[in-house]
Amino acid sequence: MQDYSGNALLHALLDVMPVGVILVDSENRVHSWNKRAEEFIDTAGRPTLYAGMTLKETHTGPYAASMNALVSRIREGHCAPTKQMEIGDRRYRIHYRGLFDTQGTYLGIAQVIEVLEQDTAERDAQ
Repeated sequence: MQDYSGNALLHALLDVMPVGVILVDSENRVHSWNKRAEEFIDTAGRPTLYAGMTLKETHTGPYAASMNALVSRIREGHCAPTKQMEIGDRRYRIHYRGLFDTQGTYLGIAQVIEVLEQDTAERDAQ
């Protein structure tokens, strides 16, 4: 579990969500994430997340340039395209959404990760 700035209710809510959530602050640093996001990161073979990690560190190689462009568009208030990935026997849908306060100030990004398909044993266990 990661630091949710002392908000136990938010912490509990994020951890029971059926989707992965990674919150990135306005300085493009990983702020917090939930268990489902950790599962996705492990499955995808991405670097282990830590609070304060930059997006540059999470998206290396050929992904870095496209992530920088995506963040710029989101900061400007544009919608980001949803993408799908297949890893092993699972398919994921990944959404990126800008987070803004009531005055329109950019706060960061929420990356939401849905599992579209999973193996039968795992589905039955839920």
